[in-house]
Amino acid sequence: GLSVEGLEELKKIFPVCAICGVKESATVLHVDHCHTNGTVRGRLCVNCNSGVGQFKDDIKLLHRAAEYLVGDNPKCKRWDSKLARTPHLRTEKAK
Repeated sequence: GLSVEGLEELKKIFPVCAICGVKESATVLHVDHCHTNGTVRGRLCVNCNSGVGQFKDDIKLLHRAAEYLVGDNPKCKRWDSKLARTPHLRTEKAK
């Protein structure tokens, strides 16, 4: 529902993906919006837009995913100790 002028202004504000920074010349950037109220949030590449969508735009899930990746999640630490006792689940790089 953006006007041509609105889209051009958004392109000036977000010339790259708002999350990963990929340039529009390398991919298509989509207009991202809040699914609850329709507010435009920015422009995202297909990967970042899909990623946010897979987490259902839920900031708590995104925080948990970030904590999981950095190993700060208490559950992750529990899993880490279980994985350490299961060497056949470790990759060659982790061994």
